Amino acid sequence: MLGHRQHSVKYVIEHIKYLQRTCGISGFQFSDELFNRDPKWVMEFCDAIEREKLDIFYMVSARVDKIDENMLRHLKQTGCIMIEYGQESGLDLVLKEYKKGVSAERNREITKLTQKVGLLSIVQLVIGSPSETNETIKETIQFLKDVNAYQFSLNYLIPLPETPSWKYVMERNLIKDVEKYLDDVAEYGGVPLVNLTRYPDQVWKSWGAKISYELNKHYCRTTNRLWLYFFYLLEGKARIYFGPHIPHFLKKIIVRFLERYHLRA
Repeated sequence: MLGHRQHSVKYVIEHIKYLQRTCGISGFQFSDELFNRDPKWVMEFCDAIEREKLDIFYMVSARVDKIDENMLRHLKQTGCIMIEYGQESGLDLVLKEYKKGVSAERNREITKLTQKVGLLSIVQLVIGSPSETNETIKETIQFLKDVNAYQFSLNYLIPLPETPSWKYVMERNLIKDVEKYLDDVAEYGGVPLVNLTRYPDQVWKSWGAKISYELNKHYCRTTNRLWLYFFYLLEGKARIYFGPHIPHFLKKIIVRFLERYHLRA
């Protein structure tokens, strides 16, 4: 909101070389969510890796509106293995509410292109906006299926000061103790959750489980793991409707089983 500061390519390359030399590190994750804000910088960074003959692999976060196939191929050639985009939602209505400045079609196009180039792209979702409904959740599920997003990051919207959702919750007095709320968000990250929708908490909280359930079914069908499909059909339905009542020890057993077969818990 207040601008963007980015180190020079030379400075970043020197850091990489220092860590390689002193710590033997060859894998890096760039936590800058606007890694590709300046496409020219990205291309110069890739050229520098090739020029210095750096044997590394790395992961970045990027925006879909500032990337193309040429950049994707340069990133892959220089050791990039994964790109995370903030797709957030599978439909334009919610994206406009988030003021993302991109379309659902652009999200779909770049996610597929990234996969085509051979880079992993874990779809980043944020659900629970004021306009979110059972129907918009279905459209987001369809978006995930369209891009074969077997791996995705699922988050509920966390209202923060200076964001569009903050004005919404303040006008409706949805947060009773602002200081405690902000302290809790700073301490715990993804909680506390605030229901900004017009749906009851039970329905709103079930959306995350529903998305995971539908994508796991899709995975089982497309990989012909029918026995896992029937298991997840039962377990997924149980978690959507009875999740709060499943004993903690049983949840841990279920999570381990799903992780073993590369499914999302």
